[in-house]
Amino acid sequence: AASGVPCICCASLFAAMSISSVASASRSGGEGMEVGFRVQTPEANGTIRYKGPFHLGKEGEIWLGIELDEAHGKNDGSIKGKRYFECEPLKGVFRKPDKVTLLENKAAGNGATSPPTHSGRPAVSSPKADGTKAASPVTPSSSA
Repeated sequence: AASGVPCICCASLFAAMSISSVASASRSGGEGMEVGFRVQTPEANGTIRYKGPFHLGKEGEIWLGIELDEAHGKNDGSIKGKRYFECEPLKGVFRKPDKVTLLENKAAGNGATSPPTHSGRPAVSSPKADGTKAASPVTPSSSA
């Protein structure tokens, strides 16, 4: 077409391809998923406690360390001598962002969606609704 606008057949095909590739690209890198966000995993719902490189993953990959609500996990936030975050035994899992579903994350009190601040470091612990302290994320380290 002289106007530069594709026909309806090509336009809808192009739109579907663009949306699909953008969604998959952003999910694989974890865009829109931050420490403190609630997610659904194949095992259970949980909270992202770590986002970043994973020593058992490929170089450049982003992984999520998730504290599950129920003890259906595999670890306590550490794996093979490296600690990424702290949680109760069997409540921790590591997943690639494209393997989890972001749940609705609302700011307390106003109902508006609000991402937590993220400076590339794990979030500091904060009190839970019941007054107890949340699990304390830590910087990955090797244990000797």
